[in-house]
This record gives sequence, structure tokens and C-alpha cells, in this order.
Amino acid sequence: MNQREILNKVAEEEIDTHEETATMSFDGKQFLVRIPKEIADIKKMKKGDKLKFHLKIAKKPMPTEDSTLTIEYVRK
Repeated sequence: MNQREILNKVAEEEIDTHEETATMSFDGKQFLVRIPKEIADIKKMKKGDKLKFHLKIAKKPMPTEDSTLTIEYVRK
């Protein structure tokens, strides 16, 4: 194992990953997503905090095929 592989392995061991799935709903004006409680507790989220959405869309051939959506948590 070379030095880079060792560093990558150590970095992976120090990262704890949490993955949850949420269902979107629609109130007639906007889409709504409920953030799972486990994720909210870990991030210590509270009412009034903000989420920032980053959407990267490929122009060709189909915009929906090569797009990436990232959500960033921003404290109030």
C-alpha cells in the first residue's frame, strides 16, 4: 500500500456518514421536504436556519440528464 492509499484509508475511517431519504410534497406554491430528525439533531438545526441550493445543469444534450443538486446548510 502506498502513502496515498494509506492516507485515503485513514481519512475514510475518520468520517462518519449519515444518509436518510425524505419524500417531497407540494403545497400548490412550492415543494416541501422534511429534514429527517436524526440529520437535524446532528447539525443542531433550528427554525429559521437556511439551506442554500446549488444546481449545475448541462446544456447539452438533455438538461435533466447531467445535472447535480447540492444542498448546503447555512446557520441563521
